[in-house]
Amino acid sequence: MIYFFIFIGLIVIAGLLAFIFKHLAAQKQLKLEQEATVQKARADALHHRQYLIDSIRILSKGMEKGELRLSEGCIRLKVLLDNLVPHLLVDAKFMVFNHVYNETAHIPRLKEWKALTADERRKHEVTLQKLEMECQADIREALVELNRYPLERMQ
Repeated sequence: MIYFFIFIGLIVIAGLLAFIFKHLAAQKQLKLEQEATVQKARADALHHRQYLIDSIRILSKGMEKGELRLSEGCIRLKVLLDNLVPHLLVDAKFMVFNHVYNETAHIPRLKEWKALTADERRKHEVTLQKLEMECQADIREALVELNRYPLERMQ
């Protein structure tokens, strides 16, 4: 009878050991999956960050060369900077991007712009031209500063 209970005890111990090893393997696999997820998220964040930096650089260069309307560029830069380094927009050198964005907030964009009548578009065009003339010097200074700014080193 004692041998029977020893045998049953050994089977229980073996079952428990199997359970423990299986549980440890599952925990190890879960940890590896979590680390892979974290690494992918970091890589995606770095890729997105570089995309934002590249977009800012391309837009600012295009604005300097006259390839992009100043008001449109300011609107786009404001949104990109908000996503990359929002504290930069409170710097006096770059506040012009906020100013243009806020002054044009009432103007329809994208599909809504296309839906406007020719007269409505002309009214908004006049507003944009006045704003660009008012802010042109500040925008140009901000672009020079932005192109010099070390966005790649900012966290």
